[in-house]
Amino acid sequence: MPISPLCRQFARILGGTPSIINGVCTVARSRPIQETILGRRARSFLVKLQQFSFESVDKNGNALCLGESVIHVQFK
Repeated sequence: MPISPLCRQFARILGGTPSIINGVCTVARSRPIQETILGRRARSFLVKLQQFSFESVDKNGNALCLGESVIHVQFK
């Protein structure tokens, strides 16, 4: 399935790369962060990657928008 202009615009706004997965516009974005978790440097893409999607656009332009991101909070 080709990437729609709306999906490309969504990716441009988020600063990521668009793709279509199961018919859903998905945008992936990698963050240039160096994170330490439990005293160990984390190199996993799961720490650096943010993902967003939208689907089910209705006649009024409303859509189901989802996002996933790792947020590190340090308690002292």
